[in-house]
Amino acid sequence: MCENDSTIKFDVTNNEAKIPYAYIKGNETVVIIKAGKGGDYLGYENKYLQIAHNLNEKHGYTVVCISNPMEVPLDFSDVDIISKISEEMNIRTPKLHLMGTSDGAIKGLELLSKSVQIKSLLLVNMPLMINYVKNLKHITSHPDAKVTFVFGNKDPSFNYLPFLASRKIPNVNIVTVEGADHNFTGMLRDYIKIATDFFDNID
Repeated sequence: MCENDSTIKFDVTNNEAKIPYAYIKGNETVVIIKAGKGGDYLGYENKYLQIAHNLNEKHGYTVVCISNPMEVPLDFSDVDIISKISEEMNIRTPKLHLMGTSDGAIKGLELLSKSVQIKSLLLVNMPLMINYVKNLKHITSHPDAKVTFVFGNKDPSFNYLPFLASRKIPNVNIVTVEGADHNFTGMLRDYIKIATDFFDNID
């Protein structure tokens, strides 16, 4: 899977947006994959595109892979990208779902704070120690959004899980992965399977 793949639309507004992204056209169920800080829409060994292909081929989903530049311009955001793709594809009421890794998980919760109607979020190795109170407010203020946290037991945030688990938030589920560090080093297949399996079961 590379940039000459005819099923992937690459950087369709890169000059305008300054946030590179790619997407596969599908139905009105839209899965957003947000990379970690400094990561691009491809992901290590094209992991985000592999997930995108899996979900598009199995379920016909529209999948949008969005980069996460170190410096994000203020004049264009993930909200704009979602709106632009929905308009281009004439999707009036997209059924939005999101996967974010590390800082990309935080960006996913920020979308909730902007009243983006996301039905479910898969948040992988989110740095719990960063803006914990604010992120908790985003979650509890949107009880209709199903939030699943995935943490490797070697991730730095793993030791903070008891604080989150003790809140017993009804719309939150926590999954731990034995042997996984922050980057799922040596566990690429596990990472892709976790994402694919999660989105197999969305409404």
